[in-house]
Amino acid sequence: MAGTVNVFPLKNGDKIYGAVISGEHLFYVTELGKAEFLDGRANFTHVWLLKNDGYKMARILSYNHHPATPVK
Repeated sequence: MAGTVNVFPLKNGDKIYGAVISGEHLFYVTELGKAEFLDGRANFTHVWLLKNDGYKMARILSYNHHPATPVK
């Protein structure tokens, strides 16, 4: 969700080796022949590590799940 995402670099001295990204996300339900609808909201935390060929997601946490109210 816009405005909820924070990025924290992981450093060893002055060298960045990854990042922790946290924020909130929404969940939508889509069913064939029906309109998509907002179903839930939760927090997330992702750990990204810098590897030889770019950043790779190492850990994913999704927590504090609850019903969502429509977002404008």
